[in-house]
Amino acid sequence: MARTFTDAGDKHLKCPSAVVTAKPLTLACWIYPTTTTQDHYMAMSLGNSANYYDQYYIGYSPEWPSAGDRTLRFVQRDSSGSVVESKTGLSVNGWNHIAGTIDSSGNMKAYVNSNASTGQTGSRDPASLNQTGVGCLARGTSYDYFCFEGSIAEGAIWDADLTADEIAVLAAGYSPLFVRPQNLKAYWPLIRQCPSVDNPDLVGGFDLTDYNSPGDTAHCRVIRPAPRLVPAPAQATGEIAVLMMHYKKMRVA
Repeated sequence: MARTFTDAGDKHLKCPSAVVTAKPLTLACWIYPTTTTQDHYMAMSLGNSANYYDQYYIGYSPEWPSAGDRTLRFVQRDSSGSVVESKTGLSVNGWNHIAGTIDSSGNMKAYVNSNASTGQTGSRDPASLNQTGVGCLARGTSYDYFCFEGSIAEGAIWDADLTADEIAVLAAGYSPLFVRPQNLKAYWPLIRQCPSVDNPDLVGGFDLTDYNSPGDTAHCRVIRPAPRLVPAPAQATGEIAVLMMHYKKMRVA
């Protein structure tokens, strides 16, 4: 089951630690937006609990930059300003794969269903990142969370800027466990199958907590790794560790 959110009810998920605190990085997930009302609806974010400006995030803006654009916004921001990269083409009431990548120099790309944006250059360095949010902008509690309207599944964060080919693998429906596992720092299937945690991170231990009771809905189609009784001799150590964590923390998907 994927998780569902509403902005009016401030329904969201959050972890009191930042999965990644500096560039390079990649944020990716599947979203099912359900509104065309103008606002910013956050899908994933890394933020600072002490202020409203230090952050990385990807989110859905149904009417930005012009009416009817249904745009993915990918943002890096610090106290001196922000750099925004966008890509239009999101579908309402349907599953879309979204991703944002930033390299170590601040070069950004936004992806909607593996279609890449033109790209944006300009580096910002958010300070003291200490929160991770899904379905919200994770920042100080006195500020609006801009919670998502719709459903989110298969969230993941890497400490690397994935290539267009790697984003295409994710958009084709493959689990993040298949893509650059040595750099995969957090992965939340968001199917609520762990007996002790609602939203377990299968890789880095950044489990997410429910706030204001997000709901559940049918999951998007995902191709998951099958367990191997005998690992291949050349199999990477990082992949083995990820798969062991996967089957330790979750029951059969």
